[in-house]
Amino acid sequence: MNGITNTTKQSADATNNGIFGNYSLGMDYDIDKTQAISGGVRYGIRSFQREQFQITELYNDNLLLNTSFRDIATTDASHNVDMNLDYIRIFKPQQEWSISTQYSRNDLVNDFVSNTLNSDGFLLNSLKNLNDNLNEEITLQTDYVTPISDNQSLELGAKGILRAVNSDFSYLFAEGGTTDYNPDFTRPSGTLDYQQNVVAAYSSYTYSTPSKYTFKAGLRWENTSISAEQDDAVIELPNYSNFVPSLNVSKSLKGFTTLKLGYNRRIQRPGLQQLNPNFNIANNQDVRVGNPNLEPELTDNVELGLSTMIKKTYINVSVFGRTTDNAINQVRTPIDSIQGAILTTFENIGKQRSLGTNWFTNIYLTDKWTVNGGFDVYYTFLEGQVGGENGTSVTIENSGLNFGGRLMSQLQLKKGWGLQAFTFVRGRQVQLQGINGGFGMYALGFRKNFTNNKGSIGFSAENFATRGWNVRTELESPQLTQTSNMLMLNRNLKVNLTYKFGKLTFADSRSKTRSVKNDDVIGGGDNMGGDAGDSAAPARGAGGRPTPGNTPKTTPQPSKEAAKDKKAKPEKEN
Repeated sequence: MNGITNTTKQSADATNNGIFGNYSLGMDYDIDKTQAISGGVRYGIRSFQREQFQITELYNDNLLLNTSFRDIATTDASHNVDMNLDYIRIFKPQQEWSISTQYSRNDLVNDFVSNTLNSDGFLLNSLKNLNDNLNEEITLQTDYVTPISDNQSLELGAKGILRAVNSDFSYLFAEGGTTDYNPDFTRPSGTLDYQQNVVAAYSSYTYSTPSKYTFKAGLRWENTSISAEQDDAVIELPNYSNFVPSLNVSKSLKGFTTLKLGYNRRIQRPGLQQLNPNFNIANNQDVRVGNPNLEPELTDNVELGLSTMIKKTYINVSVFGRTTDNAINQVRTPIDSIQGAILTTFENIGKQRSLGTNWFTNIYLTDKWTVNGGFDVYYTFLEGQVGGENGTSVTIENSGLNFGGRLMSQLQLKKGWGLQAFTFVRGRQVQLQGINGGFGMYALGFRKNFTNNKGSIGFSAENFATRGWNVRTELESPQLTQTSNMLMLNRNLKVNLTYKFGKLTFADSRSKTRSVKNDDVIGGGDNMGGDAGDSAAPARGAGGRPTPGNTPKTTPQPSKEAAKDKKAKPEKEN
């Protein structure tokens, strides 16, 4: 305004420390030759601490107005438990009925203490944010599969998911050099109670021809009901119903070559990170808050893929196109009351289109040594509305190329020893208001199996020989321009210990029966302590936005036996 430029420069040094652990127990009981029950309990714990010293400088037309110093301690901790109980009844080959149940609970704490210091390092005031969250999910699913003839089969199923997300947050403030905290009335406390119930019914039909074509068509209907209260005030959120179709055609060619064309629709619902209305002001120049009014994304995906075996090398190549309506994206706007401060939240921005390719290769150099890796390249176009001047909104567009790749090698040695190397890179990611910088990592590790074959111990080191990765993020919209450079060291030393008691592990207990897999929530790991919610598996498909290291593959990679013996049959596709 009036030719005056306000500039904020901020620098920080941060140290992260974390402890992670998972414990599991499972059982598998065969009632008779046609019936089995399996169950399991898994408990996970995470404690992540960050210490950060931050310097903020405010300029007006290159004139330094103010310098502030902050010491910030952040806590990100969670305790999650998953319990499942599954039953299967086999009537005859390829005809079975199953019931799957799962209960998940995740207690999360995201707190921070921000101390404002003077230039001599003395405490001026302190702000504390207490943010407790609880996520619960109950799932009940039943499936029936039966052959219609030698080359036809039918699957029917129903599923219900009951979700509850609760957040309780408050701010405390201590004036002067004391730590005598009192409620901060300028930042009132708040709560969010969010209930989401999903009911789905689905079916799929599979038909195989003598010429080695396989057709699979699926249709899922689901209804989602939502009730939410923020600070005891009802949030009016509409219920909605969706039909979710899928169609996949595959052709088996000579050798181990398969060609596949598929269309799938996918629903992605907002997760805790996107919904939580707690204002995170650990960095008062970069304020972040969720949006409880978010609606789900709906993505249509078309993918053409080819997989083949060439001697001991497996190759999978696919091209895909995706269109997402109601896409959830980060949106940033200036905070008028704080010079240079930016508010980051989430909005259903509108359109997102992607077109790209995915390559994956697995090479069996020897019986003991494998190398696998792949890369993703895709072009993204986004269009949505953001804030303009004088409280108006404007439509902006952004597009660009995204890419990523990964490479892993594993070597089995004598006497139970094994070596592993891994590297990963993610290029810049296009967003509505700019780009997020890319980064990479590498790791070396080894593992030793115990002589009784009941467990192993492993050690690994990540990013141990370099000075870090400069992550440059550039954001631009009608109201703001922001450039961020972050030197990410991300050095880690990890110890992994596994041990099996009895004859079964948790994974074994889920092998004979179908089990719940929920993955319809964005950021599933922060929602229910695990995969967080696909409404109905038969119509699931690839869907979603591709991310390096977790991209859809048209067909599974073959077993080692298939790689060694070209007469062997490839693994059955899931």
